Amino acid sequence: MIYCTKCGTLQESGSRFCTGCGKLVRAPSTSTTTAPREASSTTPTARRYEPDVTSYPPQPNAGTASLQAPRWSQGNDDDWETDTPTRSRSRRPLVVALTALVLLLGGTGVTAWLTLAQGTDTPTLPSPSPTPHQSQAEISTSYTAYPPSDVNPEDAALDQLTQQIALDLPQVRSQLAETWVPQLSSKQPGLVVDDVSYDYTDILNDHVALRSTYSARLVWSGDWSSFRENDFYITVAAVSFSTPEEANAWCDMQDIDSDNCFAKRLSTIAGPDGSTINRR
Repeated sequence: MIYCTKCGTLQESGSRFCTGCGKLVRAPSTSTTTAPREASSTTPTARRYEPDVTSYPPQPNAGTASLQAPRWSQGNDDDWETDTPTRSRSRRPLVVALTALVLLLGGTGVTAWLTLAQGTDTPTLPSPSPTPHQSQAEISTSYTAYPPSDVNPEDAALDQLTQQIALDLPQVRSQLAETWVPQLSSKQPGLVVDDVSYDYTDILNDHVALRSTYSARLVWSGDWSSFRENDFYITVAAVSFSTPEEANAWCDMQDIDSDNCFAKRLSTIAGPDGSTINRR
């Protein structure tokens, strides 16, 4: 005897549902066997295990898209289900680049081997050239520059005297012209002074010594009307005075004898008369 657990109605033998409320009161018998399935021409495959991706631990990089595990589906073994599109990863550019590199290195090695085998001379670098502020002697320790042996010392001294006059002329005209100056020397080739016959070399050396001591300047007498002779090299001190007495006083202060220092007027207007005042 079976009573319904919901409404309490007595159920008939073998009844599965309650006659009063319709509730299931009896489970079907498990002893009933099912008919075997017909054989199929294709062997069915069992459903593969589908892991729950939500149970995986979180990825360390939250900024990148999370990877999802692929899911198997029934059917062929090659069928895959994935939520991310497949991406082709061709390695052909990498292979081509490596091949080109190998060919390049191999060609260089062959060229070097052929050069050694044929005895080709190794190219040498050119000698360094001097910079605008560096002379050839400064970059070479085995070479010393000497003046050519065929240069006449007198010609070289004459060239230096001529160049010095040209260099001093602008300052002399702007600062000493039409004034009184101390004259320190007056020389020409062939002049004999103290048993010394002066040549161009002696005149140059005499001027250089006075120039270094008194900051002297070199003038050519032919450029000034206040000289009687027009072919003398004149050395004057680079100081100007308005009177001859002041110029001679300067000579006294320098303790120079009267034959080698006296007042001279540099002029392109006045003549030689009264342009020389000797010291007493």
